[in-house]
Amino acid sequence: MRIFLCGGGCGQQTVDANMKLNEVIDHNKPILYIPLAMPSERYPSCYEWIKDELKEIDVPNIDMVVSGTDLFNKNLENYSALFIGGGNTFKLLKDLKDSGSFEKIKVFIENNGVVFGGSAGAIILGQCINTCKYADENEVDLKDLMGFDVVSHFSFLCHFTNQDKEKTELNKNYLLELSKKEKIIALPEEDTIYYDNGKFEIIGNSPFYIFEEGCGFNTKFDIIYSSLTLLHIENKQAFFNKVYADLKPNGKFVLSIDDNNQDDYLDMGEYKIRVYPDNPEDTKAGILAANLKIIDFIETEFAHIFVCLK
Repeated sequence: MRIFLCGGGCGQQTVDANMKLNEVIDHNKPILYIPLAMPSERYPSCYEWIKDELKEIDVPNIDMVVSGTDLFNKNLENYSALFIGGGNTFKLLKDLKDSGSFEKIKVFIENNGVVFGGSAGAIILGQCINTCKYADENEVDLKDLMGFDVVSHFSFLCHFTNQDKEKTELNKNYLLELSKKEKIIALPEEDTIYYDNGKFEIIGNSPFYIFEEGCGFNTKFDIIYSSLTLLHIENKQAFFNKVYADLKPNGKFVLSIDDNNQDDYLDMGEYKIRVYPDNPEDTKAGILAANLKIIDFIETEFAHIFVCLK
């Protein structure tokens, strides 16, 4: 499965996520847009919005469904991706389940289909949509709140921290209590999680929050420490950029490297491990290119140690 879980942003907030979508889809097939979370009278304006939102995506066309039945009658294999938009999460899930489209989408996902969920469209991809108790009204009286459960039994909430402080605090306290029974990821609008058959990629630099067992924490860190592991990473600049993104302001990054071995493989006897050798000069350049400040450098017999500050 290839899943995009977007925190509900659009425009400039989703440029990088849309670029990633363009990388993974079949460019010979159109995208199917599912606006069912919105009131039906808004579908024409929704279609204008999605054409603008995905204008840089290289596909022949963007088709749109206007009902759950319309979606059920589509052959999903004819599409490079499904884009499930935002609105009322309860209405969306009810339309999908009542029409039988929920099971069709589930099969599409299991067959490695690409699904981009934004806001309500992301929340239904989680284990349960009870996370949006204070985000949406259950005007359709939906009883079955179970979603597609595509990502390690996590439930999701979107637009987290993008609302006023009172609403954010209300959601936080609710999620803390709810997390005693289920795992939850709360995404801000600026972030998208790309999930590719067990592998995660975080697109965006804003902190998202994980709630589990009655505790909540964000994904920004005071200290990141890496000891003699950089040689296993091929794209070192991407690593340094990610470290910068994941540090809190004034957070520290401590890195040790070993440049004694400049071979492309580590010989383990019965097998070899591919590595990407380090040296202090290139490492320093990569750290500085990521906008980290080197505040100390220590040389030992076995390692070069960089202490950096964001």
